[in-house]
Amino acid sequence: MADTYPLLQYQTIGDANVRPEHAQLDGVIRPINDAFWRTFYPPNDWGCRCDVVQVTDEDAKPTPKENISTPEMKEIFRVC
Repeated sequence: MADTYPLLQYQTIGDANVRPEHAQLDGVIRPINDAFWRTFYPPNDWGCRCDVVQVTDEDAKPTPKENISTPEMKEIFRVC
């Protein structure tokens, strides 16, 4: 699937209980193999309800790194 849909998008549940630092990441699109996902791939805290989906929109573009607000995440939840 990575060859067909090489991008992932961060998604929150979108309700009033979403943590502000997770809301900052909502909608971010980055390549599957991007280092971004080593730190920000959900879950990002206890009880995190965020998810990542493969982007199927052929017109979608990765979010430029300079446009991503990267909040501090607990190290225990980092992939690497």
